[in-house]
Amino acid sequence: MMRMITGLLALFSLLTGSIAQAVPVATSPAPAVETSRAMIAMRLLAASDRGPKQGTALTGAVTLGASNTFTSPLTGTDYNSARSFATYAQPVGGVVTGSGTITHTNGGWIFGTDAPRFDFYTGGGRFELWVNGVQTTEGSYAALSNTWNRIEFGTNERRVVELRFNAAVPNINGFSMQKIYSLWPVPPPGPKVMVVSDSLGFATGYGGLNAPGQGYIPKLGRLNNWNVISNGIGGNGYVNESGSTGAFLAQVNNRLPNHLDTDLIIFAGGYNDSAYTATLAAAAKMTWLRARELCPKCLIAVVGPWRGLTDQTSFKNIIKNAYLEIADDRMTFIDNIAEGWDFGGDLKGNGTTESGEITFTGAISSATSATLSTNWTGKTASYTIRFDTGAAKTATLTNGSTAVSWTGALSAGTAAFAYTAASGNSGLYKGDQVHGDTTWHSYMAGRLKDDLDIWLRTLVR
Repeated sequence: MMRMITGLLALFSLLTGSIAQAVPVATSPAPAVETSRAMIAMRLLAASDRGPKQGTALTGAVTLGASNTFTSPLTGTDYNSARSFATYAQPVGGVVTGSGTITHTNGGWIFGTDAPRFDFYTGGGRFELWVNGVQTTEGSYAALSNTWNRIEFGTNERRVVELRFNAAVPNINGFSMQKIYSLWPVPPPGPKVMVVSDSLGFATGYGGLNAPGQGYIPKLGRLNNWNVISNGIGGNGYVNESGSTGAFLAQVNNRLPNHLDTDLIIFAGGYNDSAYTATLAAAAKMTWLRARELCPKCLIAVVGPWRGLTDQTSFKNIIKNAYLEIADDRMTFIDNIAEGWDFGGDLKGNGTTESGEITFTGAISSATSATLSTNWTGKTASYTIRFDTGAAKTATLTNGSTAVSWTGALSAGTAAFAYTAASGNSGLYKGDQVHGDTTWHSYMAGRLKDDLDIWLRTLVR
């Protein structure tokens, strides 16, 4: 009997040992980030469909040129240097250089704080203040150069604060708050989108446009609730280089490796490549393929060159044909020139497909009416007519008629207000006839949003 029991125990031990060896230990793999094109498109659309947030008044005050009264340096936790500020604040768009003095190009900083007040020392320029994702209705502030500026909220609630700057100046080279309050990092909200562009993406300084956040790139980000990283560098293109910054390929190599969580890359340029027609196609393909190599999951949208008032169709065709040679199922080409975004664009928003140039018989001398050079051959409808000063009026154009009138006085033509009919979108361009004003940037951001939305929705079907 004992031998039988011993044998059974040995058999049981053998069986249980085998079972134990045959059953693997369960593990919980780290959840994978969904990278299918449909899911990326859904993330982008989900943010876009929420719509832009509306501004709100600031409770408290912004004091420009204030005298900093906090102890400097603060004992214990020192928030009084740009270097320690950068350990808590995260960059929003723009280009960050340096460590002690932090410089931004059309970008800003986002951070969390419960302080009722903080001071920052700046090298000048203009800035916008955003609190909990909403811009204050005061618009932008002209920070005084090389002095302190004070933001007062009045209460010590937890807030997410953004300071958005407009120029390549040492925007934050001092930051101070009472040490009893906290500062913490806050990642910029929304899907990440990188835009590689030229001076029209930079949108500051050129043609008189010098306002933070007013270029089409930050406007696109706000329209869609996207965290848009701007790589707009004046003079750049697929071939043409601006100073030591390199062309678009250098922008990709320098920035994208640090932002591999990007969902969408937008390339918008080519205007500065007019002297390089022989090498433009190869350079463009190399740029896009490098972006794909670095970020296989990224969606890529290629926009034709901004037209200005000179015809860019030939360069657009070179870029478009190059795109067609290498495009994959995560890429799209947006033909802004064929769609008439900024060419022949006097007529907008009438719900028809009609768009083109119109002319009057002479300079406008009557405040509320004018006569077309020829009978209107288009659809009878309400149109927005833009004049060469940037003014816009809503008027009904009647098929077969030359009469046009509007409500609201326009000054008679003078050297400063020459209200002849605009050629194309000339009323939306500044004096150099290349760089747009804030109205142009708002319009282009809206057109880009519309085309991107249409494409993204095709990816989720």
